[in-house]
Amino acid sequence: MGSPVRSLRSGVAVALGLAAVLVAAPARAMNYGPGTPSGWVFTDSADPGSGQMDAPGDTPLGSFVAGGVKHTRRAYFTYDLSEFRGQVLHRATLSATETSVTDCDTAGPVEVWRTGPVGADTSWAHPPAEVELVGHADFGTGALCPGAYLGVDVLSQVDSAIARGDKTISFEVRMAAGAEARALAGRLMQPFRLTIWGNHAPVLSRLGLRAPARGCGTPEQIPSAGGRTTLALHVDDADREQPRSVQFAIWPVEHPDQRKQIRGSYGDDPDAVADLSGYPDGTVLAWAGQARDADDTSPWSSPCFLTVDNTPPRTAPTVRATDCTGAFVVDGAGDRDTVGFVWSAAGRSGRVRGDHARIDTGADEVTVDAVDSAGNRGRDVAYACTPPAGDAPGVSVPSLVAGVAGTIALTSRAADAVAYEYDFGDGRHRIDAVPTDPTQLTWTPRHSGAYTLAVSAVTATGALSGLREQSFDVIDPTPSLRSDAGPADVGVPVPVKITSGLPDGAAYRYRIDGGAEREVRFAAQVTVPVVAAHAGPVTVSARVRRVDGTFTPAGTLTLAVSSAPVIKPVPDLGVAAVAGRIGTVTLTPAEPGVVGYRYSFDGGAQRQTVPAGPDGRADVEFTPDRPGWRVLTAVSVDGDGTASDPRDYPIVVADPAVQVTASWPASGKALGLGVPGTFGFLGDLTGETTDYLWHVDDGPVRTMPRDTGEAITSVAFTPDHTGPSTLAVQRRFRDGSLSPVTEYHFDVGTQPRVVADPGRGLPGKATAVTFAGGMPDVVSFDYQVVGDSDGVVDSAGTVLADGDGAAQITFVPPSADNYRVIVTGHTADGTATGTATLKIPAYL
Repeated sequence: MGSPVRSLRSGVAVALGLAAVLVAAPARAMNYGPGTPSGWVFTDSADPGSGQMDAPGDTPLGSFVAGGVKHTRRAYFTYDLSEFRGQVLHRATLSATETSVTDCDTAGPVEVWRTGPVGADTSWAHPPAEVELVGHADFGTGALCPGAYLGVDVLSQVDSAIARGDKTISFEVRMAAGAEARALAGRLMQPFRLTIWGNHAPVLSRLGLRAPARGCGTPEQIPSAGGRTTLALHVDDADREQPRSVQFAIWPVEHPDQRKQIRGSYGDDPDAVADLSGYPDGTVLAWAGQARDADDTSPWSSPCFLTVDNTPPRTAPTVRATDCTGAFVVDGAGDRDTVGFVWSAAGRSGRVRGDHARIDTGADEVTVDAVDSAGNRGRDVAYACTPPAGDAPGVSVPSLVAGVAGTIALTSRAADAVAYEYDFGDGRHRIDAVPTDPTQLTWTPRHSGAYTLAVSAVTATGALSGLREQSFDVIDPTPSLRSDAGPADVGVPVPVKITSGLPDGAAYRYRIDGGAEREVRFAAQVTVPVVAAHAGPVTVSARVRRVDGTFTPAGTLTLAVSSAPVIKPVPDLGVAAVAGRIGTVTLTPAEPGVVGYRYSFDGGAQRQTVPAGPDGRADVEFTPDRPGWRVLTAVSVDGDGTASDPRDYPIVVADPAVQVTASWPASGKALGLGVPGTFGFLGDLTGETTDYLWHVDDGPVRTMPRDTGEAITSVAFTPDHTGPSTLAVQRRFRDGSLSPVTEYHFDVGTQPRVVADPGRGLPGKATAVTFAGGMPDVVSFDYQVVGDSDGVVDSAGTVLADGDGAAQITFVPPSADNYRVIVTGHTADGTATGTATLKIPAYL
């Protein structure tokens, strides 16, 4: 089937642009780390020129008096982020607990800052730059002193550091400026831990069609498929986790609203069967895949394409046996749609490629179907042969070449054979047997192709033995030439296949239009590039040079070379054209004497003209108003007004807009106030993008460099209100220009944020669980802690929120289990937030 030009890109953009990638709450497949810092420095005002590198013990903060000398201390911690590059981050908490306080009646406000790099030269006198304040806690006035817990959400800071390509991130912990000098406010804290919850989203590759195997079709090369076609892909997960689910989507590119989803099979190489029988022949379909693990869903893959062909080969194949030895020779009988065969025999089945093949079945009967490139099967052809009698002579046929004498060995199974009678289909002949086997029958085949030799031995009494029938093929000494590339163009290489079955070939000699011969090494099939210098018929001839230096007759192939002009886009941002930007195509003549061109887009009735330059070329500018396919039709015109053949050239127009994935779906509410999530930016022209400019509602515009190692660039965002919000994002290209603004509308729910530290508990060890946010003015939180194994509520209650709307409980897992912390917040008037659930695994 041919592949009609259709608006592939626009149909794909609509079909795939409907789905947001949802980020799930953390599950057991999460990666946790790095935990302890890779390095730390304590600085001291009493020793301003040096710092204590990786000093053991707890973290000193604020002022102390020792030996009559006042020491004011700050601490800097650095954490390695390399293991989390390429992961979807769900949470990141910097935390520690007080171990000692000078005076619990003295307020001790503690601040956490993200800083510039920390190094060996870090000291009180040369501290790293304080970049942003990320956390604050008023210690010393609470009920728990010492022993207060500090947990700071640093997800956005970690996300941004990884997006910038930073290998590490550093934080400063210090007393607030107003309290830092007060000795009574000094305290010790545990070494600060950075706990990151991350997960590698599944990565899809090796998309293609199975049975028969074809790759992922592109707009330039679209394979055909029909009937029940198998869509397949491979899933990689850096966390060595098999996908929980795989979805395939398929839709006509002209009707993305007809998008269907099919659930895939399980495992790393899932597939799904799509029934294409309901689509008319010639329909262009796009299809894509998506995989989900325990925590995250991959983006939809880039689309693959196929053209529907539900029409099987019309000509039944021919089948011949080779002496009933279980081997059969099948042939496509000249049907050019036939690219292979499927067979079944005695409970076995198989598939072979080509339009002529040998099948070894081990049986006397076989059923064969011809198969086309779309996988359609023709009607069944059944063939059976009758084994020869036990006294039938043996026949051994070597490789035979038409017009060249060869010898066939005949071996008697009868004790007193004196001769053989044989028939090649041209009448019965006789040859005397030699006393010692085998008897050599010299024969010169008149033509190439299929033959059947029938032989019987003749005894001294004139009796005939059983009949032996042997089928074989005779080689054509003239090589065959073939091109599957379709119409040829001037100056554009066309692959021509030269094929020969000669056993003694040394090289091919070929020439174009009677020009100089060129030589390539001999093989059963070689492909040579043929470049036509003019329009019209172009003849390619080839012959075989044998090992002995003689040559075979030459085979020929005539290519029909179009007189249509050659069209080549001038790339813009690395592609043929971009919606909303001026694009250029160059028209090059196929014939001399061209003075101009007539052209139109998308079959429009209004044709435009452009004069040719001195070299016969011309440039055409156009500005596509939408992504998808534009079809440029052009003819060249010579001096007397004669027009060339028309050229239809599909120009793929890329979409400059940003596609968005989000923790908040485009429909329905998700998460809550103060609960962090992520946006992902992707789409066409990613390789030409330097960074993304984005903001939410009336917030400040932020810039995020493109993640060069990932298909999606992720940014962290924490909502400061519930209800509807709008993300606005555009990309900056390498040339400094900006894309149109994409708006993504979403709705923030009211689920509170629930964070546990550590993220994995231990039986009998306390785990601090913090509740916050969800909606404004929350004054309390109701909670339950339920064990998964028995469903028993191990802890429950109500805890009041502090002035910042946060609260904390301490939970001690009684035994090894997975525990669910279920939390609902309430305002003073009794309005409830959404319900949030956090799983805490607690195992030794």
